[in-house]
Amino acid sequence: MEDSMNGQFSLVQIVEVTLTVLLGGVLVYLIYRTARRTGTEDAGIRLVLTVPVVAAYIFILSMPLHPMIPILAAVVGVVMAFIWGGPFIKTITHPFTNAFMPDEELEDAPNYSPALRLRNQGSYIQATEAINEELQKFPDDLQGHLLKAQIWAKNRREPTEAIALLEEYLASEKPRSSGTQIVALNQLAEICISELKDFPRATEYFRVITRKFPDSEAALEADQRIAQLSLPSAARAIEPIQPFHVEKSDRDYGLEFGRGYMADHMKKPVEDMPIDELLEHLHEHPRNFSARRDLVQRLAFELDRSDEAMTWVQETLEIPHQSRKQRAEWYNLLADIQIRKLQNVDAARMTLKRLIDEDPECAAAAMARNRMATIRRELEPFRKKSTIQIGTYEDDIGLKQPRNQR
Repeated sequence: MEDSMNGQFSLVQIVEVTLTVLLGGVLVYLIYRTARRTGTEDAGIRLVLTVPVVAAYIFILSMPLHPMIPILAAVVGVVMAFIWGGPFIKTITHPFTNAFMPDEELEDAPNYSPALRLRNQGSYIQATEAINEELQKFPDDLQGHLLKAQIWAKNRREPTEAIALLEEYLASEKPRSSGTQIVALNQLAEICISELKDFPRATEYFRVITRKFPDSEAALEADQRIAQLSLPSAARAIEPIQPFHVEKSDRDYGLEFGRGYMADHMKKPVEDMPIDELLEHLHEHPRNFSARRDLVQRLAFELDRSDEAMTWVQETLEIPHQSRKQRAEWYNLLADIQIRKLQNVDAARMTLKRLIDEDPECAAAAMARNRMATIRRELEPFRKKSTIQIGTYEDDIGLKQPRNQR
């Protein structure tokens, strides 16, 4: 009976072996996950150090019962904790921290907060140095290069240095995405406009966008800026505090020097241009929406040439890459002409329905539905009122005074 018992494992031994295998599997899995979350070089060093420690642990387990085994096992545990403790904790707690801090936020990314703080304090040289420290770790980060260029141009008053930095960034042998190139080129153009008042050079940067990305919304925006900078009033805007207007779009490709500067510091409408000059300008720059809008309004509401104005609106709606907001403005302008000049409610309804059919779920469509519901009220101020001629009579029908005495 004893021999049969000696030839079999006891229940306690089976449980110990099972737990050892499970714990070993968990340990191996944690090492694998931790190695993946750790940098390649760092993980390699840790794995090299782990091999002899695991070998020593296996040797200790193979030793016969000895009072030093617990102490040696504890030493092995301390060494393993020293090698993998920090990464293990991050790996084990990751599922819990990820619920409050997604993986994207845990990944390495440049930190420009110190640079921004220094910039706000007026320490522009130190801010530039702080950005350079981050760019050494992330040399291709567009945000860092743009921020540094903005500090050089606006704060350190050296726009030529800012332009040189961005041109060097674009000239890098590493391919840049289309979005990166568009933002950098717009930034270069805006520095030329806002800091150097060099409109021809800014125009060249905009032309690069139209050549490299012709079928894009960015090219449409660049075309409008080229057109605005070509107006005679743009030359006068080179002088200090001379406002000049450039059409806005829904996207801000130029970041800090983008639509804000163009809209706030360069306001100059084309209303003072003679109609012939305006037509000539649009022949050369057909995608200047600001000039088109002014032309349509003058043709329809000042010169009473509604048919010609509506033709211009229809042609404008054929221009691609316009935003929903821009297209909605053209449809509503066409409806205005049909109400105010033609007094044709049905035509205005059809125009608004075209707007709705393009994108029924957009905000402009909802506003068009509301307008359709009350469009007849818009007609009232422009409806031609018929007058009733009241005649005069010779007979005095009981008036208190004769007519010739009043």
